[in-house]
Amino acid sequence: MKEEEILELKAQLNSKIVKGDYIVLGQLLDLDSHAARMRFKRGKEDAVTGMKEIVENREALIESFKSKQLVRTINGLPEGFAVLDLVVAKSGRLLVVLITNKKNHHIVYDSLEEMDAKAFLFVKDILKTDKVKYLITDCSLGYLPNILEIIKEYNVEQFYNHPFAHRSEAILQILSKKN
Repeated sequence: MKEEEILELKAQLNSKIVKGDYIVLGQLLDLDSHAARMRFKRGKEDAVTGMKEIVENREALIESFKSKQLVRTINGLPEGFAVLDLVVAKSGRLLVVLITNKKNHHIVYDSLEEMDAKAFLFVKDILKTDKVKYLITDCSLGYLPNILEIIKEYNVEQFYNHPFAHRSEAILQILSKKN
């Protein structure tokens, strides 16, 4: 590599260097970070090309990692997922929570009969508006005939005992204390 190419590359890299890059450069060159920094500042070819590798690999790693990650949302659920759960509050009322990646939805019913009659409407509205494709139901609500019909109607895939099911626990605890 010609000297002017090295200096041009060094100038391009200067703005992309972040904390820790000189430490990694030192490890690449079997030097301490201070010596690696000085070699780079002096425009030594091995240090400049090493730094180029570090910057390019870091950028590629970040891009690759982000593309592999599930879409993160307010509840840590991937796009299209929801968790349906139920708890009996201290007051004896029934608290139904449907957590999507867009919002925490909840409703309180005074009796089991009321919940049986109306919970499917609550679930239906949310499945529709939040565009739910996968519903995790680790509670008895997931077995109610009206709920099962809605799940089928909206072509939602239902899961039981899924790792994301625990997302509802903390929210349920907070809400059940209020109700």
